[in-house]
Amino acid sequence: MNYNCGMEVTKEEARSVALFLERKILPSLQPGERIMLDGTTTNVPDDGTFYREPSELFKNYGASDEWLRLFANFCQECNGFDIY
Repeated sequence: MNYNCGMEVTKEEARSVALFLERKILPSLQPGERIMLDGTTTNVPDDGTFYREPSELFKNYGASDEWLRLFANFCQECNGFDIY
């Protein structure tokens, strides 16, 4: 996926995303945790703070265990999707 650019994710690619999440990411997360852009995990809830310091920019991007499970299920069941 590219920055500021749309793309199509095929059914096969979506299944690959689901498998990656299910095998590599989700097993490392406990309920209530989030994975951050830099790959670290935290149980600190997202409070909506917008971080501007270069050393903290990764804190602006995270995905919760719950959201990733929903997305993995979607990827497993969909026929592909478009990103815009």
